[in-house]
Amino acid sequence: DLGSFLSMKSQGYGDNVAYYQRVFGTNGHQGVDHPCRIGTPIYNPFSPCKVRSVSFDEKRGKGVLLENSEGRFLLWHFSEVLVDTGQEISGRIVVGLSGNSGISTGPHVHAEWRPTDTFGNYLYPSNNLGGAVDFTQDIAWEPQPLNPNLMTEKQVRLIYRLAFYREPDASELQFWKGKSLEQFLETAVSDRAKFLSEQVS
Repeated sequence: DLGSFLSMKSQGYGDNVAYYQRVFGTNGHQGVDHPCRIGTPIYNPFSPCKVRSVSFDEKRGKGVLLENSEGRFLLWHFSEVLVDTGQEISGRIVVGLSGNSGISTGPHVHAEWRPTDTFGNYLYPSNNLGGAVDFTQDIAWEPQPLNPNLMTEKQVRLIYRLAFYREPDASELQFWKGKSLEQFLETAVSDRAKFLSEQVS
């Protein structure tokens, strides 16, 4: 989930510029890396969505590209992909198993967000990062009249898709609209820590 990606990431968006310019031709890392054991189930980050493509890349390994009306989400370095190109997804399903395929320093999942316009064109095609943006900042930086750090309804919906693989219900939407992304992440990380503690005990 999104809380895990932020609290346990091994590499962030835009990191290691020199390396990525040399190997991938981009101005830094295009997404966020989350270390996890090989074979960990990976779910679709939003619903509904469509599998635009399933592929194997020599550098990025096995991966899947998912899309909805707002953009495309790429997941790389799988050991196994469990969906097919063109597949329509509704609800939360396992799209693949984490792995260490492609150029990788250890088992992890690479998550990458590329926002698009209504015609499916990348909003930032010339950013030297393949149109990818930092999805945590993309959520948090949409301007508002009073305080740019408070989430709009659109941002709350997007972060719920990324964090919980579903749309927020009416009460959740009302509660989080106008609150900060920082508050949301603190709550998400705290709830996850409590859950893990309960599993151990």
